[in-house]
Amino acid sequence: MPLLKFSDVPGLREAIKRENDIRDASFLDINANICGVEIRQMTPRDLLILDGIGNPLMSGGLPSPAQLADFLWKLSPRYLEGHSVRRFLFARSIRHLNYIEAVRACLNYIEDTFQDSPPSSGVSSMPYAGWCAHLICNLSSNPAEAEKVILNTPLKRLFQYLKVLRRKNDPDSTTHNPSDKVKGDYLRLLNARQQLVNVLKRRAN
Repeated sequence: MPLLKFSDVPGLREAIKRENDIRDASFLDINANICGVEIRQMTPRDLLILDGIGNPLMSGGLPSPAQLADFLWKLSPRYLEGHSVRRFLFARSIRHLNYIEAVRACLNYIEDTFQDSPPSSGVSSMPYAGWCAHLICNLSSNPAEAEKVILNTPLKRLFQYLKVLRRKNDPDSTTHNPSDKVKGDYLRLLNARQQLVNVLKRRAN
C-alpha cells in the first residue's frame, strides 16, 4: 500500500483544525454556549462536584430536566453556592430550553473538555490517593501551594499541560488526538477495499 499522505484522508484536516481550535480557545476564558445559555469551562472542582452528585451527563447518560438544569446552573458564571434566589431565577430563565438539543450540546461540551485527558493505563490496582491529588502533584513541585490554582483552572488547559510534561520527560511517549480516529477509520477502509480487490483477483484467476 502506498505511503498515506495527510491530504489523502477525507476530513482529517478539518478534525485536526477543530481539536487545535478547542485547545487554543481554552486559554481565552471564553464561555461555552448551550442553546443560548452561557457556561464556564469545567474545572477539577466542577468535576468533583458534578461527579460527586452523580449527574448522568458526566457518564454520557440522559439526565432528567432537573439534572440538566442543575448541570447548567453549577457551571453558570452566575452560580453561587447556596444562593437559592439566583438558582430560582436561573431555572426560570431556561424553562423553555429544548431538552434534546441542550443534552446533545452538553455531551459535546464534555467530550471537548476531555479530548486531551490522559488515557486509562488499563492497570487495575487499589488507589492510594484521589485523582485530584495525582493531577496537582503531576503539575506542581509544591502541591499545597498550587492546589487552589489548579483546582480552579479549566481542565482543557490542565490536560494539555500534562501531555506536554509527559512528552518533555519522555520524548518517545505516545500521545493521542481525536483526529486519530479519522485517520484510523480511513486506513481500515483502505485495508478492507484492498482485501476485496485481492479476493476478486483470486476469483478471476
